[in-house]
Amino acid sequence: MGGPGRARAKAAAPLDGDTPVQFFKGVGPVRARMLERLGIQTARDLLHQYPVDYRTPAVEKRIAELQAGDRAVVRGQVLDVQTRKSRHGRAFVVAVLGDDGARLVLTWFNSPWIAERLRVGRELIATGEVGHFSGRLQIVNAQIETREEEREEENAETRSGPLPRYPLTAGLKQAPMRALVRRALEALGGQEPEPLDAERRAGLGLMGRPQALRTIHAPESMEEVETARVRLAFDEAFALQLAVGIRRTRLLRRPARVRLREHTGISSAYVQSLGFELTSAQRKVLSAVARDLRAEYAMHRLVQGDVGSGKTVVGVVAMLFAVEAEGQAAFMAPTEVLARQHAHRQVPLLDAVGVKAELLTGSTSAGERRRILAGVADGSVQILFGTHALIQEAVQFRNLALAIVDEQHRFGVMQRATLGSGGAHLLVMSATPIPRSLALTVYGDLDLSIIDEIPPGRQPVQTEVVDMGRVKSVYPELIERAARGEQSFLVYPLVEESEALDLESAEEAFERLQKGPLAGIRVAILHGRMKADEKERVALAFGRGEIDALVATTVIEVGIDIPEASFMVIHHAERFGLGQLHQLRGRVGRGAHSSRCVLAPSKQASPQAWQRLRALAGTTDGFRVAELA
Repeated sequence: MGGPGRARAKAAAPLDGDTPVQFFKGVGPVRARMLERLGIQTARDLLHQYPVDYRTPAVEKRIAELQAGDRAVVRGQVLDVQTRKSRHGRAFVVAVLGDDGARLVLTWFNSPWIAERLRVGRELIATGEVGHFSGRLQIVNAQIETREEEREEENAETRSGPLPRYPLTAGLKQAPMRALVRRALEALGGQEPEPLDAERRAGLGLMGRPQALRTIHAPESMEEVETARVRLAFDEAFALQLAVGIRRTRLLRRPARVRLREHTGISSAYVQSLGFELTSAQRKVLSAVARDLRAEYAMHRLVQGDVGSGKTVVGVVAMLFAVEAEGQAAFMAPTEVLARQHAHRQVPLLDAVGVKAELLTGSTSAGERRRILAGVADGSVQILFGTHALIQEAVQFRNLALAIVDEQHRFGVMQRATLGSGGAHLLVMSATPIPRSLALTVYGDLDLSIIDEIPPGRQPVQTEVVDMGRVKSVYPELIERAARGEQSFLVYPLVEESEALDLESAEEAFERLQKGPLAGIRVAILHGRMKADEKERVALAFGRGEIDALVATTVIEVGIDIPEASFMVIHHAERFGLGQLHQLRGRVGRGAHSSRCVLAPSKQASPQAWQRLRALAGTTDGFRVAELA
């Protein structure tokens, strides 16, 4: 009863942070649902909906001035609008924007409603990242404003300075979005609590928090925007560290289920069977692990090491420490291919020292699964390798002493916590080096150990940056290496052809290469969209040396350890992050062969992209790469 009256009464009341946006003037149920799609339900949500960028006369560019890689604001007239369908039946909208004879293509995917705002002859302001497609400049999923909307905003604006641009959704425009944020700012801007005292803010050189919120939404200059961003970013990092610190305090109070009393010789026998000496960095980490396993409270440690630094051996020795303490150990890998690879190499070595180890994955047969689960439950299976299948309810260890999570960034906090629950020691491992200061922030709930030494005998991978136009010149080397029994990777950023990106895909390259320049050798393809059994079949065949060259996507980033792989070409290399490129490069150079990695940027790659790739080519130190990134 009295719905409209109640709404008006609510709207007249003073706004607070919990006021639903539906009761803002000009919102109502329909626009409230639009805002909810952006995660905005209350006045406070509006206040913390930060702009994605800003429009100022200084940052606007003419279309003729644009270059690939620019983050640009452009103004022009709509010359053409079409709604098309991709080869896969998905609708997308294409418009051509013109300015004094220059042309820019605007393409929108999954946004059919955008066509309603486009009309031939209408003046448009578009914002986004400029790329190339089929030889033409293009912006994909541009933020747009019509000239009419701009005039409407100019009439509403009472100040100068950069104009904020917010994330939008279907049916929502910039002008009303700015008006809503302005209303929330006027009502709540002064209510925002300031957690830092003036002396501490001054020492850190930080703007006050209420001022930062006002400035991020209504700056006088782009310099003010940066100052506000620094303060708001500090608050987010500080809140993260507080949460991590609270979690760490709780974890440090978990009594250990099993404690190591003394070594029985199993771990020493395993190390002696390896045929090589552990590095001093590996021994140092193992000493820290052994110390943790003797402690009253459960271990919670991160081992961070560069590609090829020998983390897996450290993990296996740590599991043998747990066996020596009369407990069981579990080793969880992010992919089935990696789990099988670990088991294939380690189970025979463990069997030789009298330790029973098994492999459990999602594709383990029902009969085999029952047998393994029974052994886990009665304790006869001492070490279990597997994937996320290890954290299923049916897996009940008799006495789990140690859980290891490999490539831990691919698992959620809850997944790793589940495996390490009940007082089990937890060791997580990562081959993605990040700066120590960042590691202590993000993984502050873990004690940190670093393996910063590569085993002797490994040759550094020679890295070179080669233009995509010259990449065919490396194929003869690839064929020569295949003739010597060596193997190669050809890496691409896309699985299949894209309507938005002018890049050759893995599938296109596979068809071209096996019929053309690599027709005389054995070529296969591996990517994430293949069925699990097909991926495993290809990976195992490559591991057995039955494939000379593997066309792949980033599915090989972790978990492919092939000693005969000595050559890699990464196509459209500017599309990958530096850390990702370093991980990919780490798939070669794992044997005795001299190894090489070719980074091939696209012809439209920016000078900055070339600079980044050359910097990567100049170092093989993953921790240095982390600083570059």
